[in-house]
Parts: sequence; structure tokens; C-alpha cells
Amino acid sequence: MNTAVILAGGLGTRLQPLTNIVPKPLLPIGQSTVMDIQILALKKSGFDHVIIATNYMADYLESVIGDGQRYGVKVTVSREPERLGTCGPLSLLRDRLVEPFLMMNGDILTSLDFAQLMAFASQVKADLTVVTTEFTTPFRFGRVVSEGHFITAIEEKPDFKTEILAGIYRDETRGPRADPGRDVLRDRRSDQMHAGDEETDREVRAQGLLG
Repeated sequence: MNTAVILAGGLGTRLQPLTNIVPKPLLPIGQSTVMDIQILALKKSGFDHVIIATNYMADYLESVIGDGQRYGVKVTVSREPERLGTCGPLSLLRDRLVEPFLMMNGDILTSLDFAQLMAFASQVKADLTVVTTEFTTPFRFGRVVSEGHFITAIEEKPDFKTEILAGIYRDETRGPRADPGRDVLRDRRSDQMHAGDEETDREVRAQGLLG
């Protein structure tokens, strides 16, 4: 069974007061919700089991999403008895995540081909494959390049580009582990982490909703 985990336990504080009524993954996007779009995209890429790790408004989320029948996949809701942080919910799934799995944040909208990501990651000798995307920040002023007392170049209002985490990961877990995903994510400098090649990165179009 191809399994994906959606981390959907956040409070969505920056989207309040909207998230005082509706959890962030269920906020509407047109006639769908963020989570509708995610689950259908996962199904399209061959995933047949989606685990939703949740805490905040878990009853509401489970009542809306159900068992996945309307999506054509199996949906399991894993509830945190208390907030466990970003990757803490995986500790509750240690007995179920015994094969490589996809993990993504519950506020991600992306055109990434998840099947292509999984195929790419299976060829890489890494515990964790991290999807990244390029974030562009406009700069309001002209940038000056100088050598000593002389200005050598002026770049008018350049864009600053930074490679950032896209909130999507592929964990190479094989067999039960104490905390799948968590130990690898704790040390982002680990040489066992792989960010993907340039071609794969260019295909990522990830947009995290504020919150």
C-alpha cells in the first residue's frame, strides 16, 4: 500500500479568525478545500492510503473527510492527545510506517508529480528526500557593488532568491523505527539528506498558506 501522511494539526493562528471556525486544511479553495485537493492529487499519483495527523479540531476534520470513500482512497485519522510539534505525530505511527512514505504539510498546494518524486527518491541513497522550491523577495533599493572606494556596479531593485523547504518529504523508513522522520529532520545538515536535482526542483510549485 502506498502511504502518504498529511500533517494537519496546526492552529493556523495567522489565518484567524477564519481558523477559529474551520481548521486550516479545510479552508475553501474555489469549490474544494485544501485537503480535498491534496488527497485527490495523491490518489492521482498512485497513493491508496492517506494518514491525516491532526490535533486541532480533529472531530470536525474527521467528520468532513470521513474514511476516504468519496476520494477513492483509504483515509485514516491519527489524533495527537497533545500537541507534539511538527514531526512529533509520526511517533504515533511508528508501527504503521514500515515502508517508504510521503509526508507533507496540510497547507501545501502544489503541481508536483508525487509519483515522480517517489521514483526519484527511490534511486537516491538518503534517509530523507526533501523537496525545495525557490522563493523570490523583491528588494526596494538599488544594490551597489564596490571595490575599495570605487563603485563597480549598480543593480537596480534586484530580486533576492532563496531556496526554501517546500513542506514535502519522502522518508525511506523500512521496518518499525522509534520516530520515523523525526531524527532526520532534527539535523538538517545531515549528509543523509538529499534535496533533489535541479530538474526535479524546478518542477516544484509549492505555495504554503499563511499560518
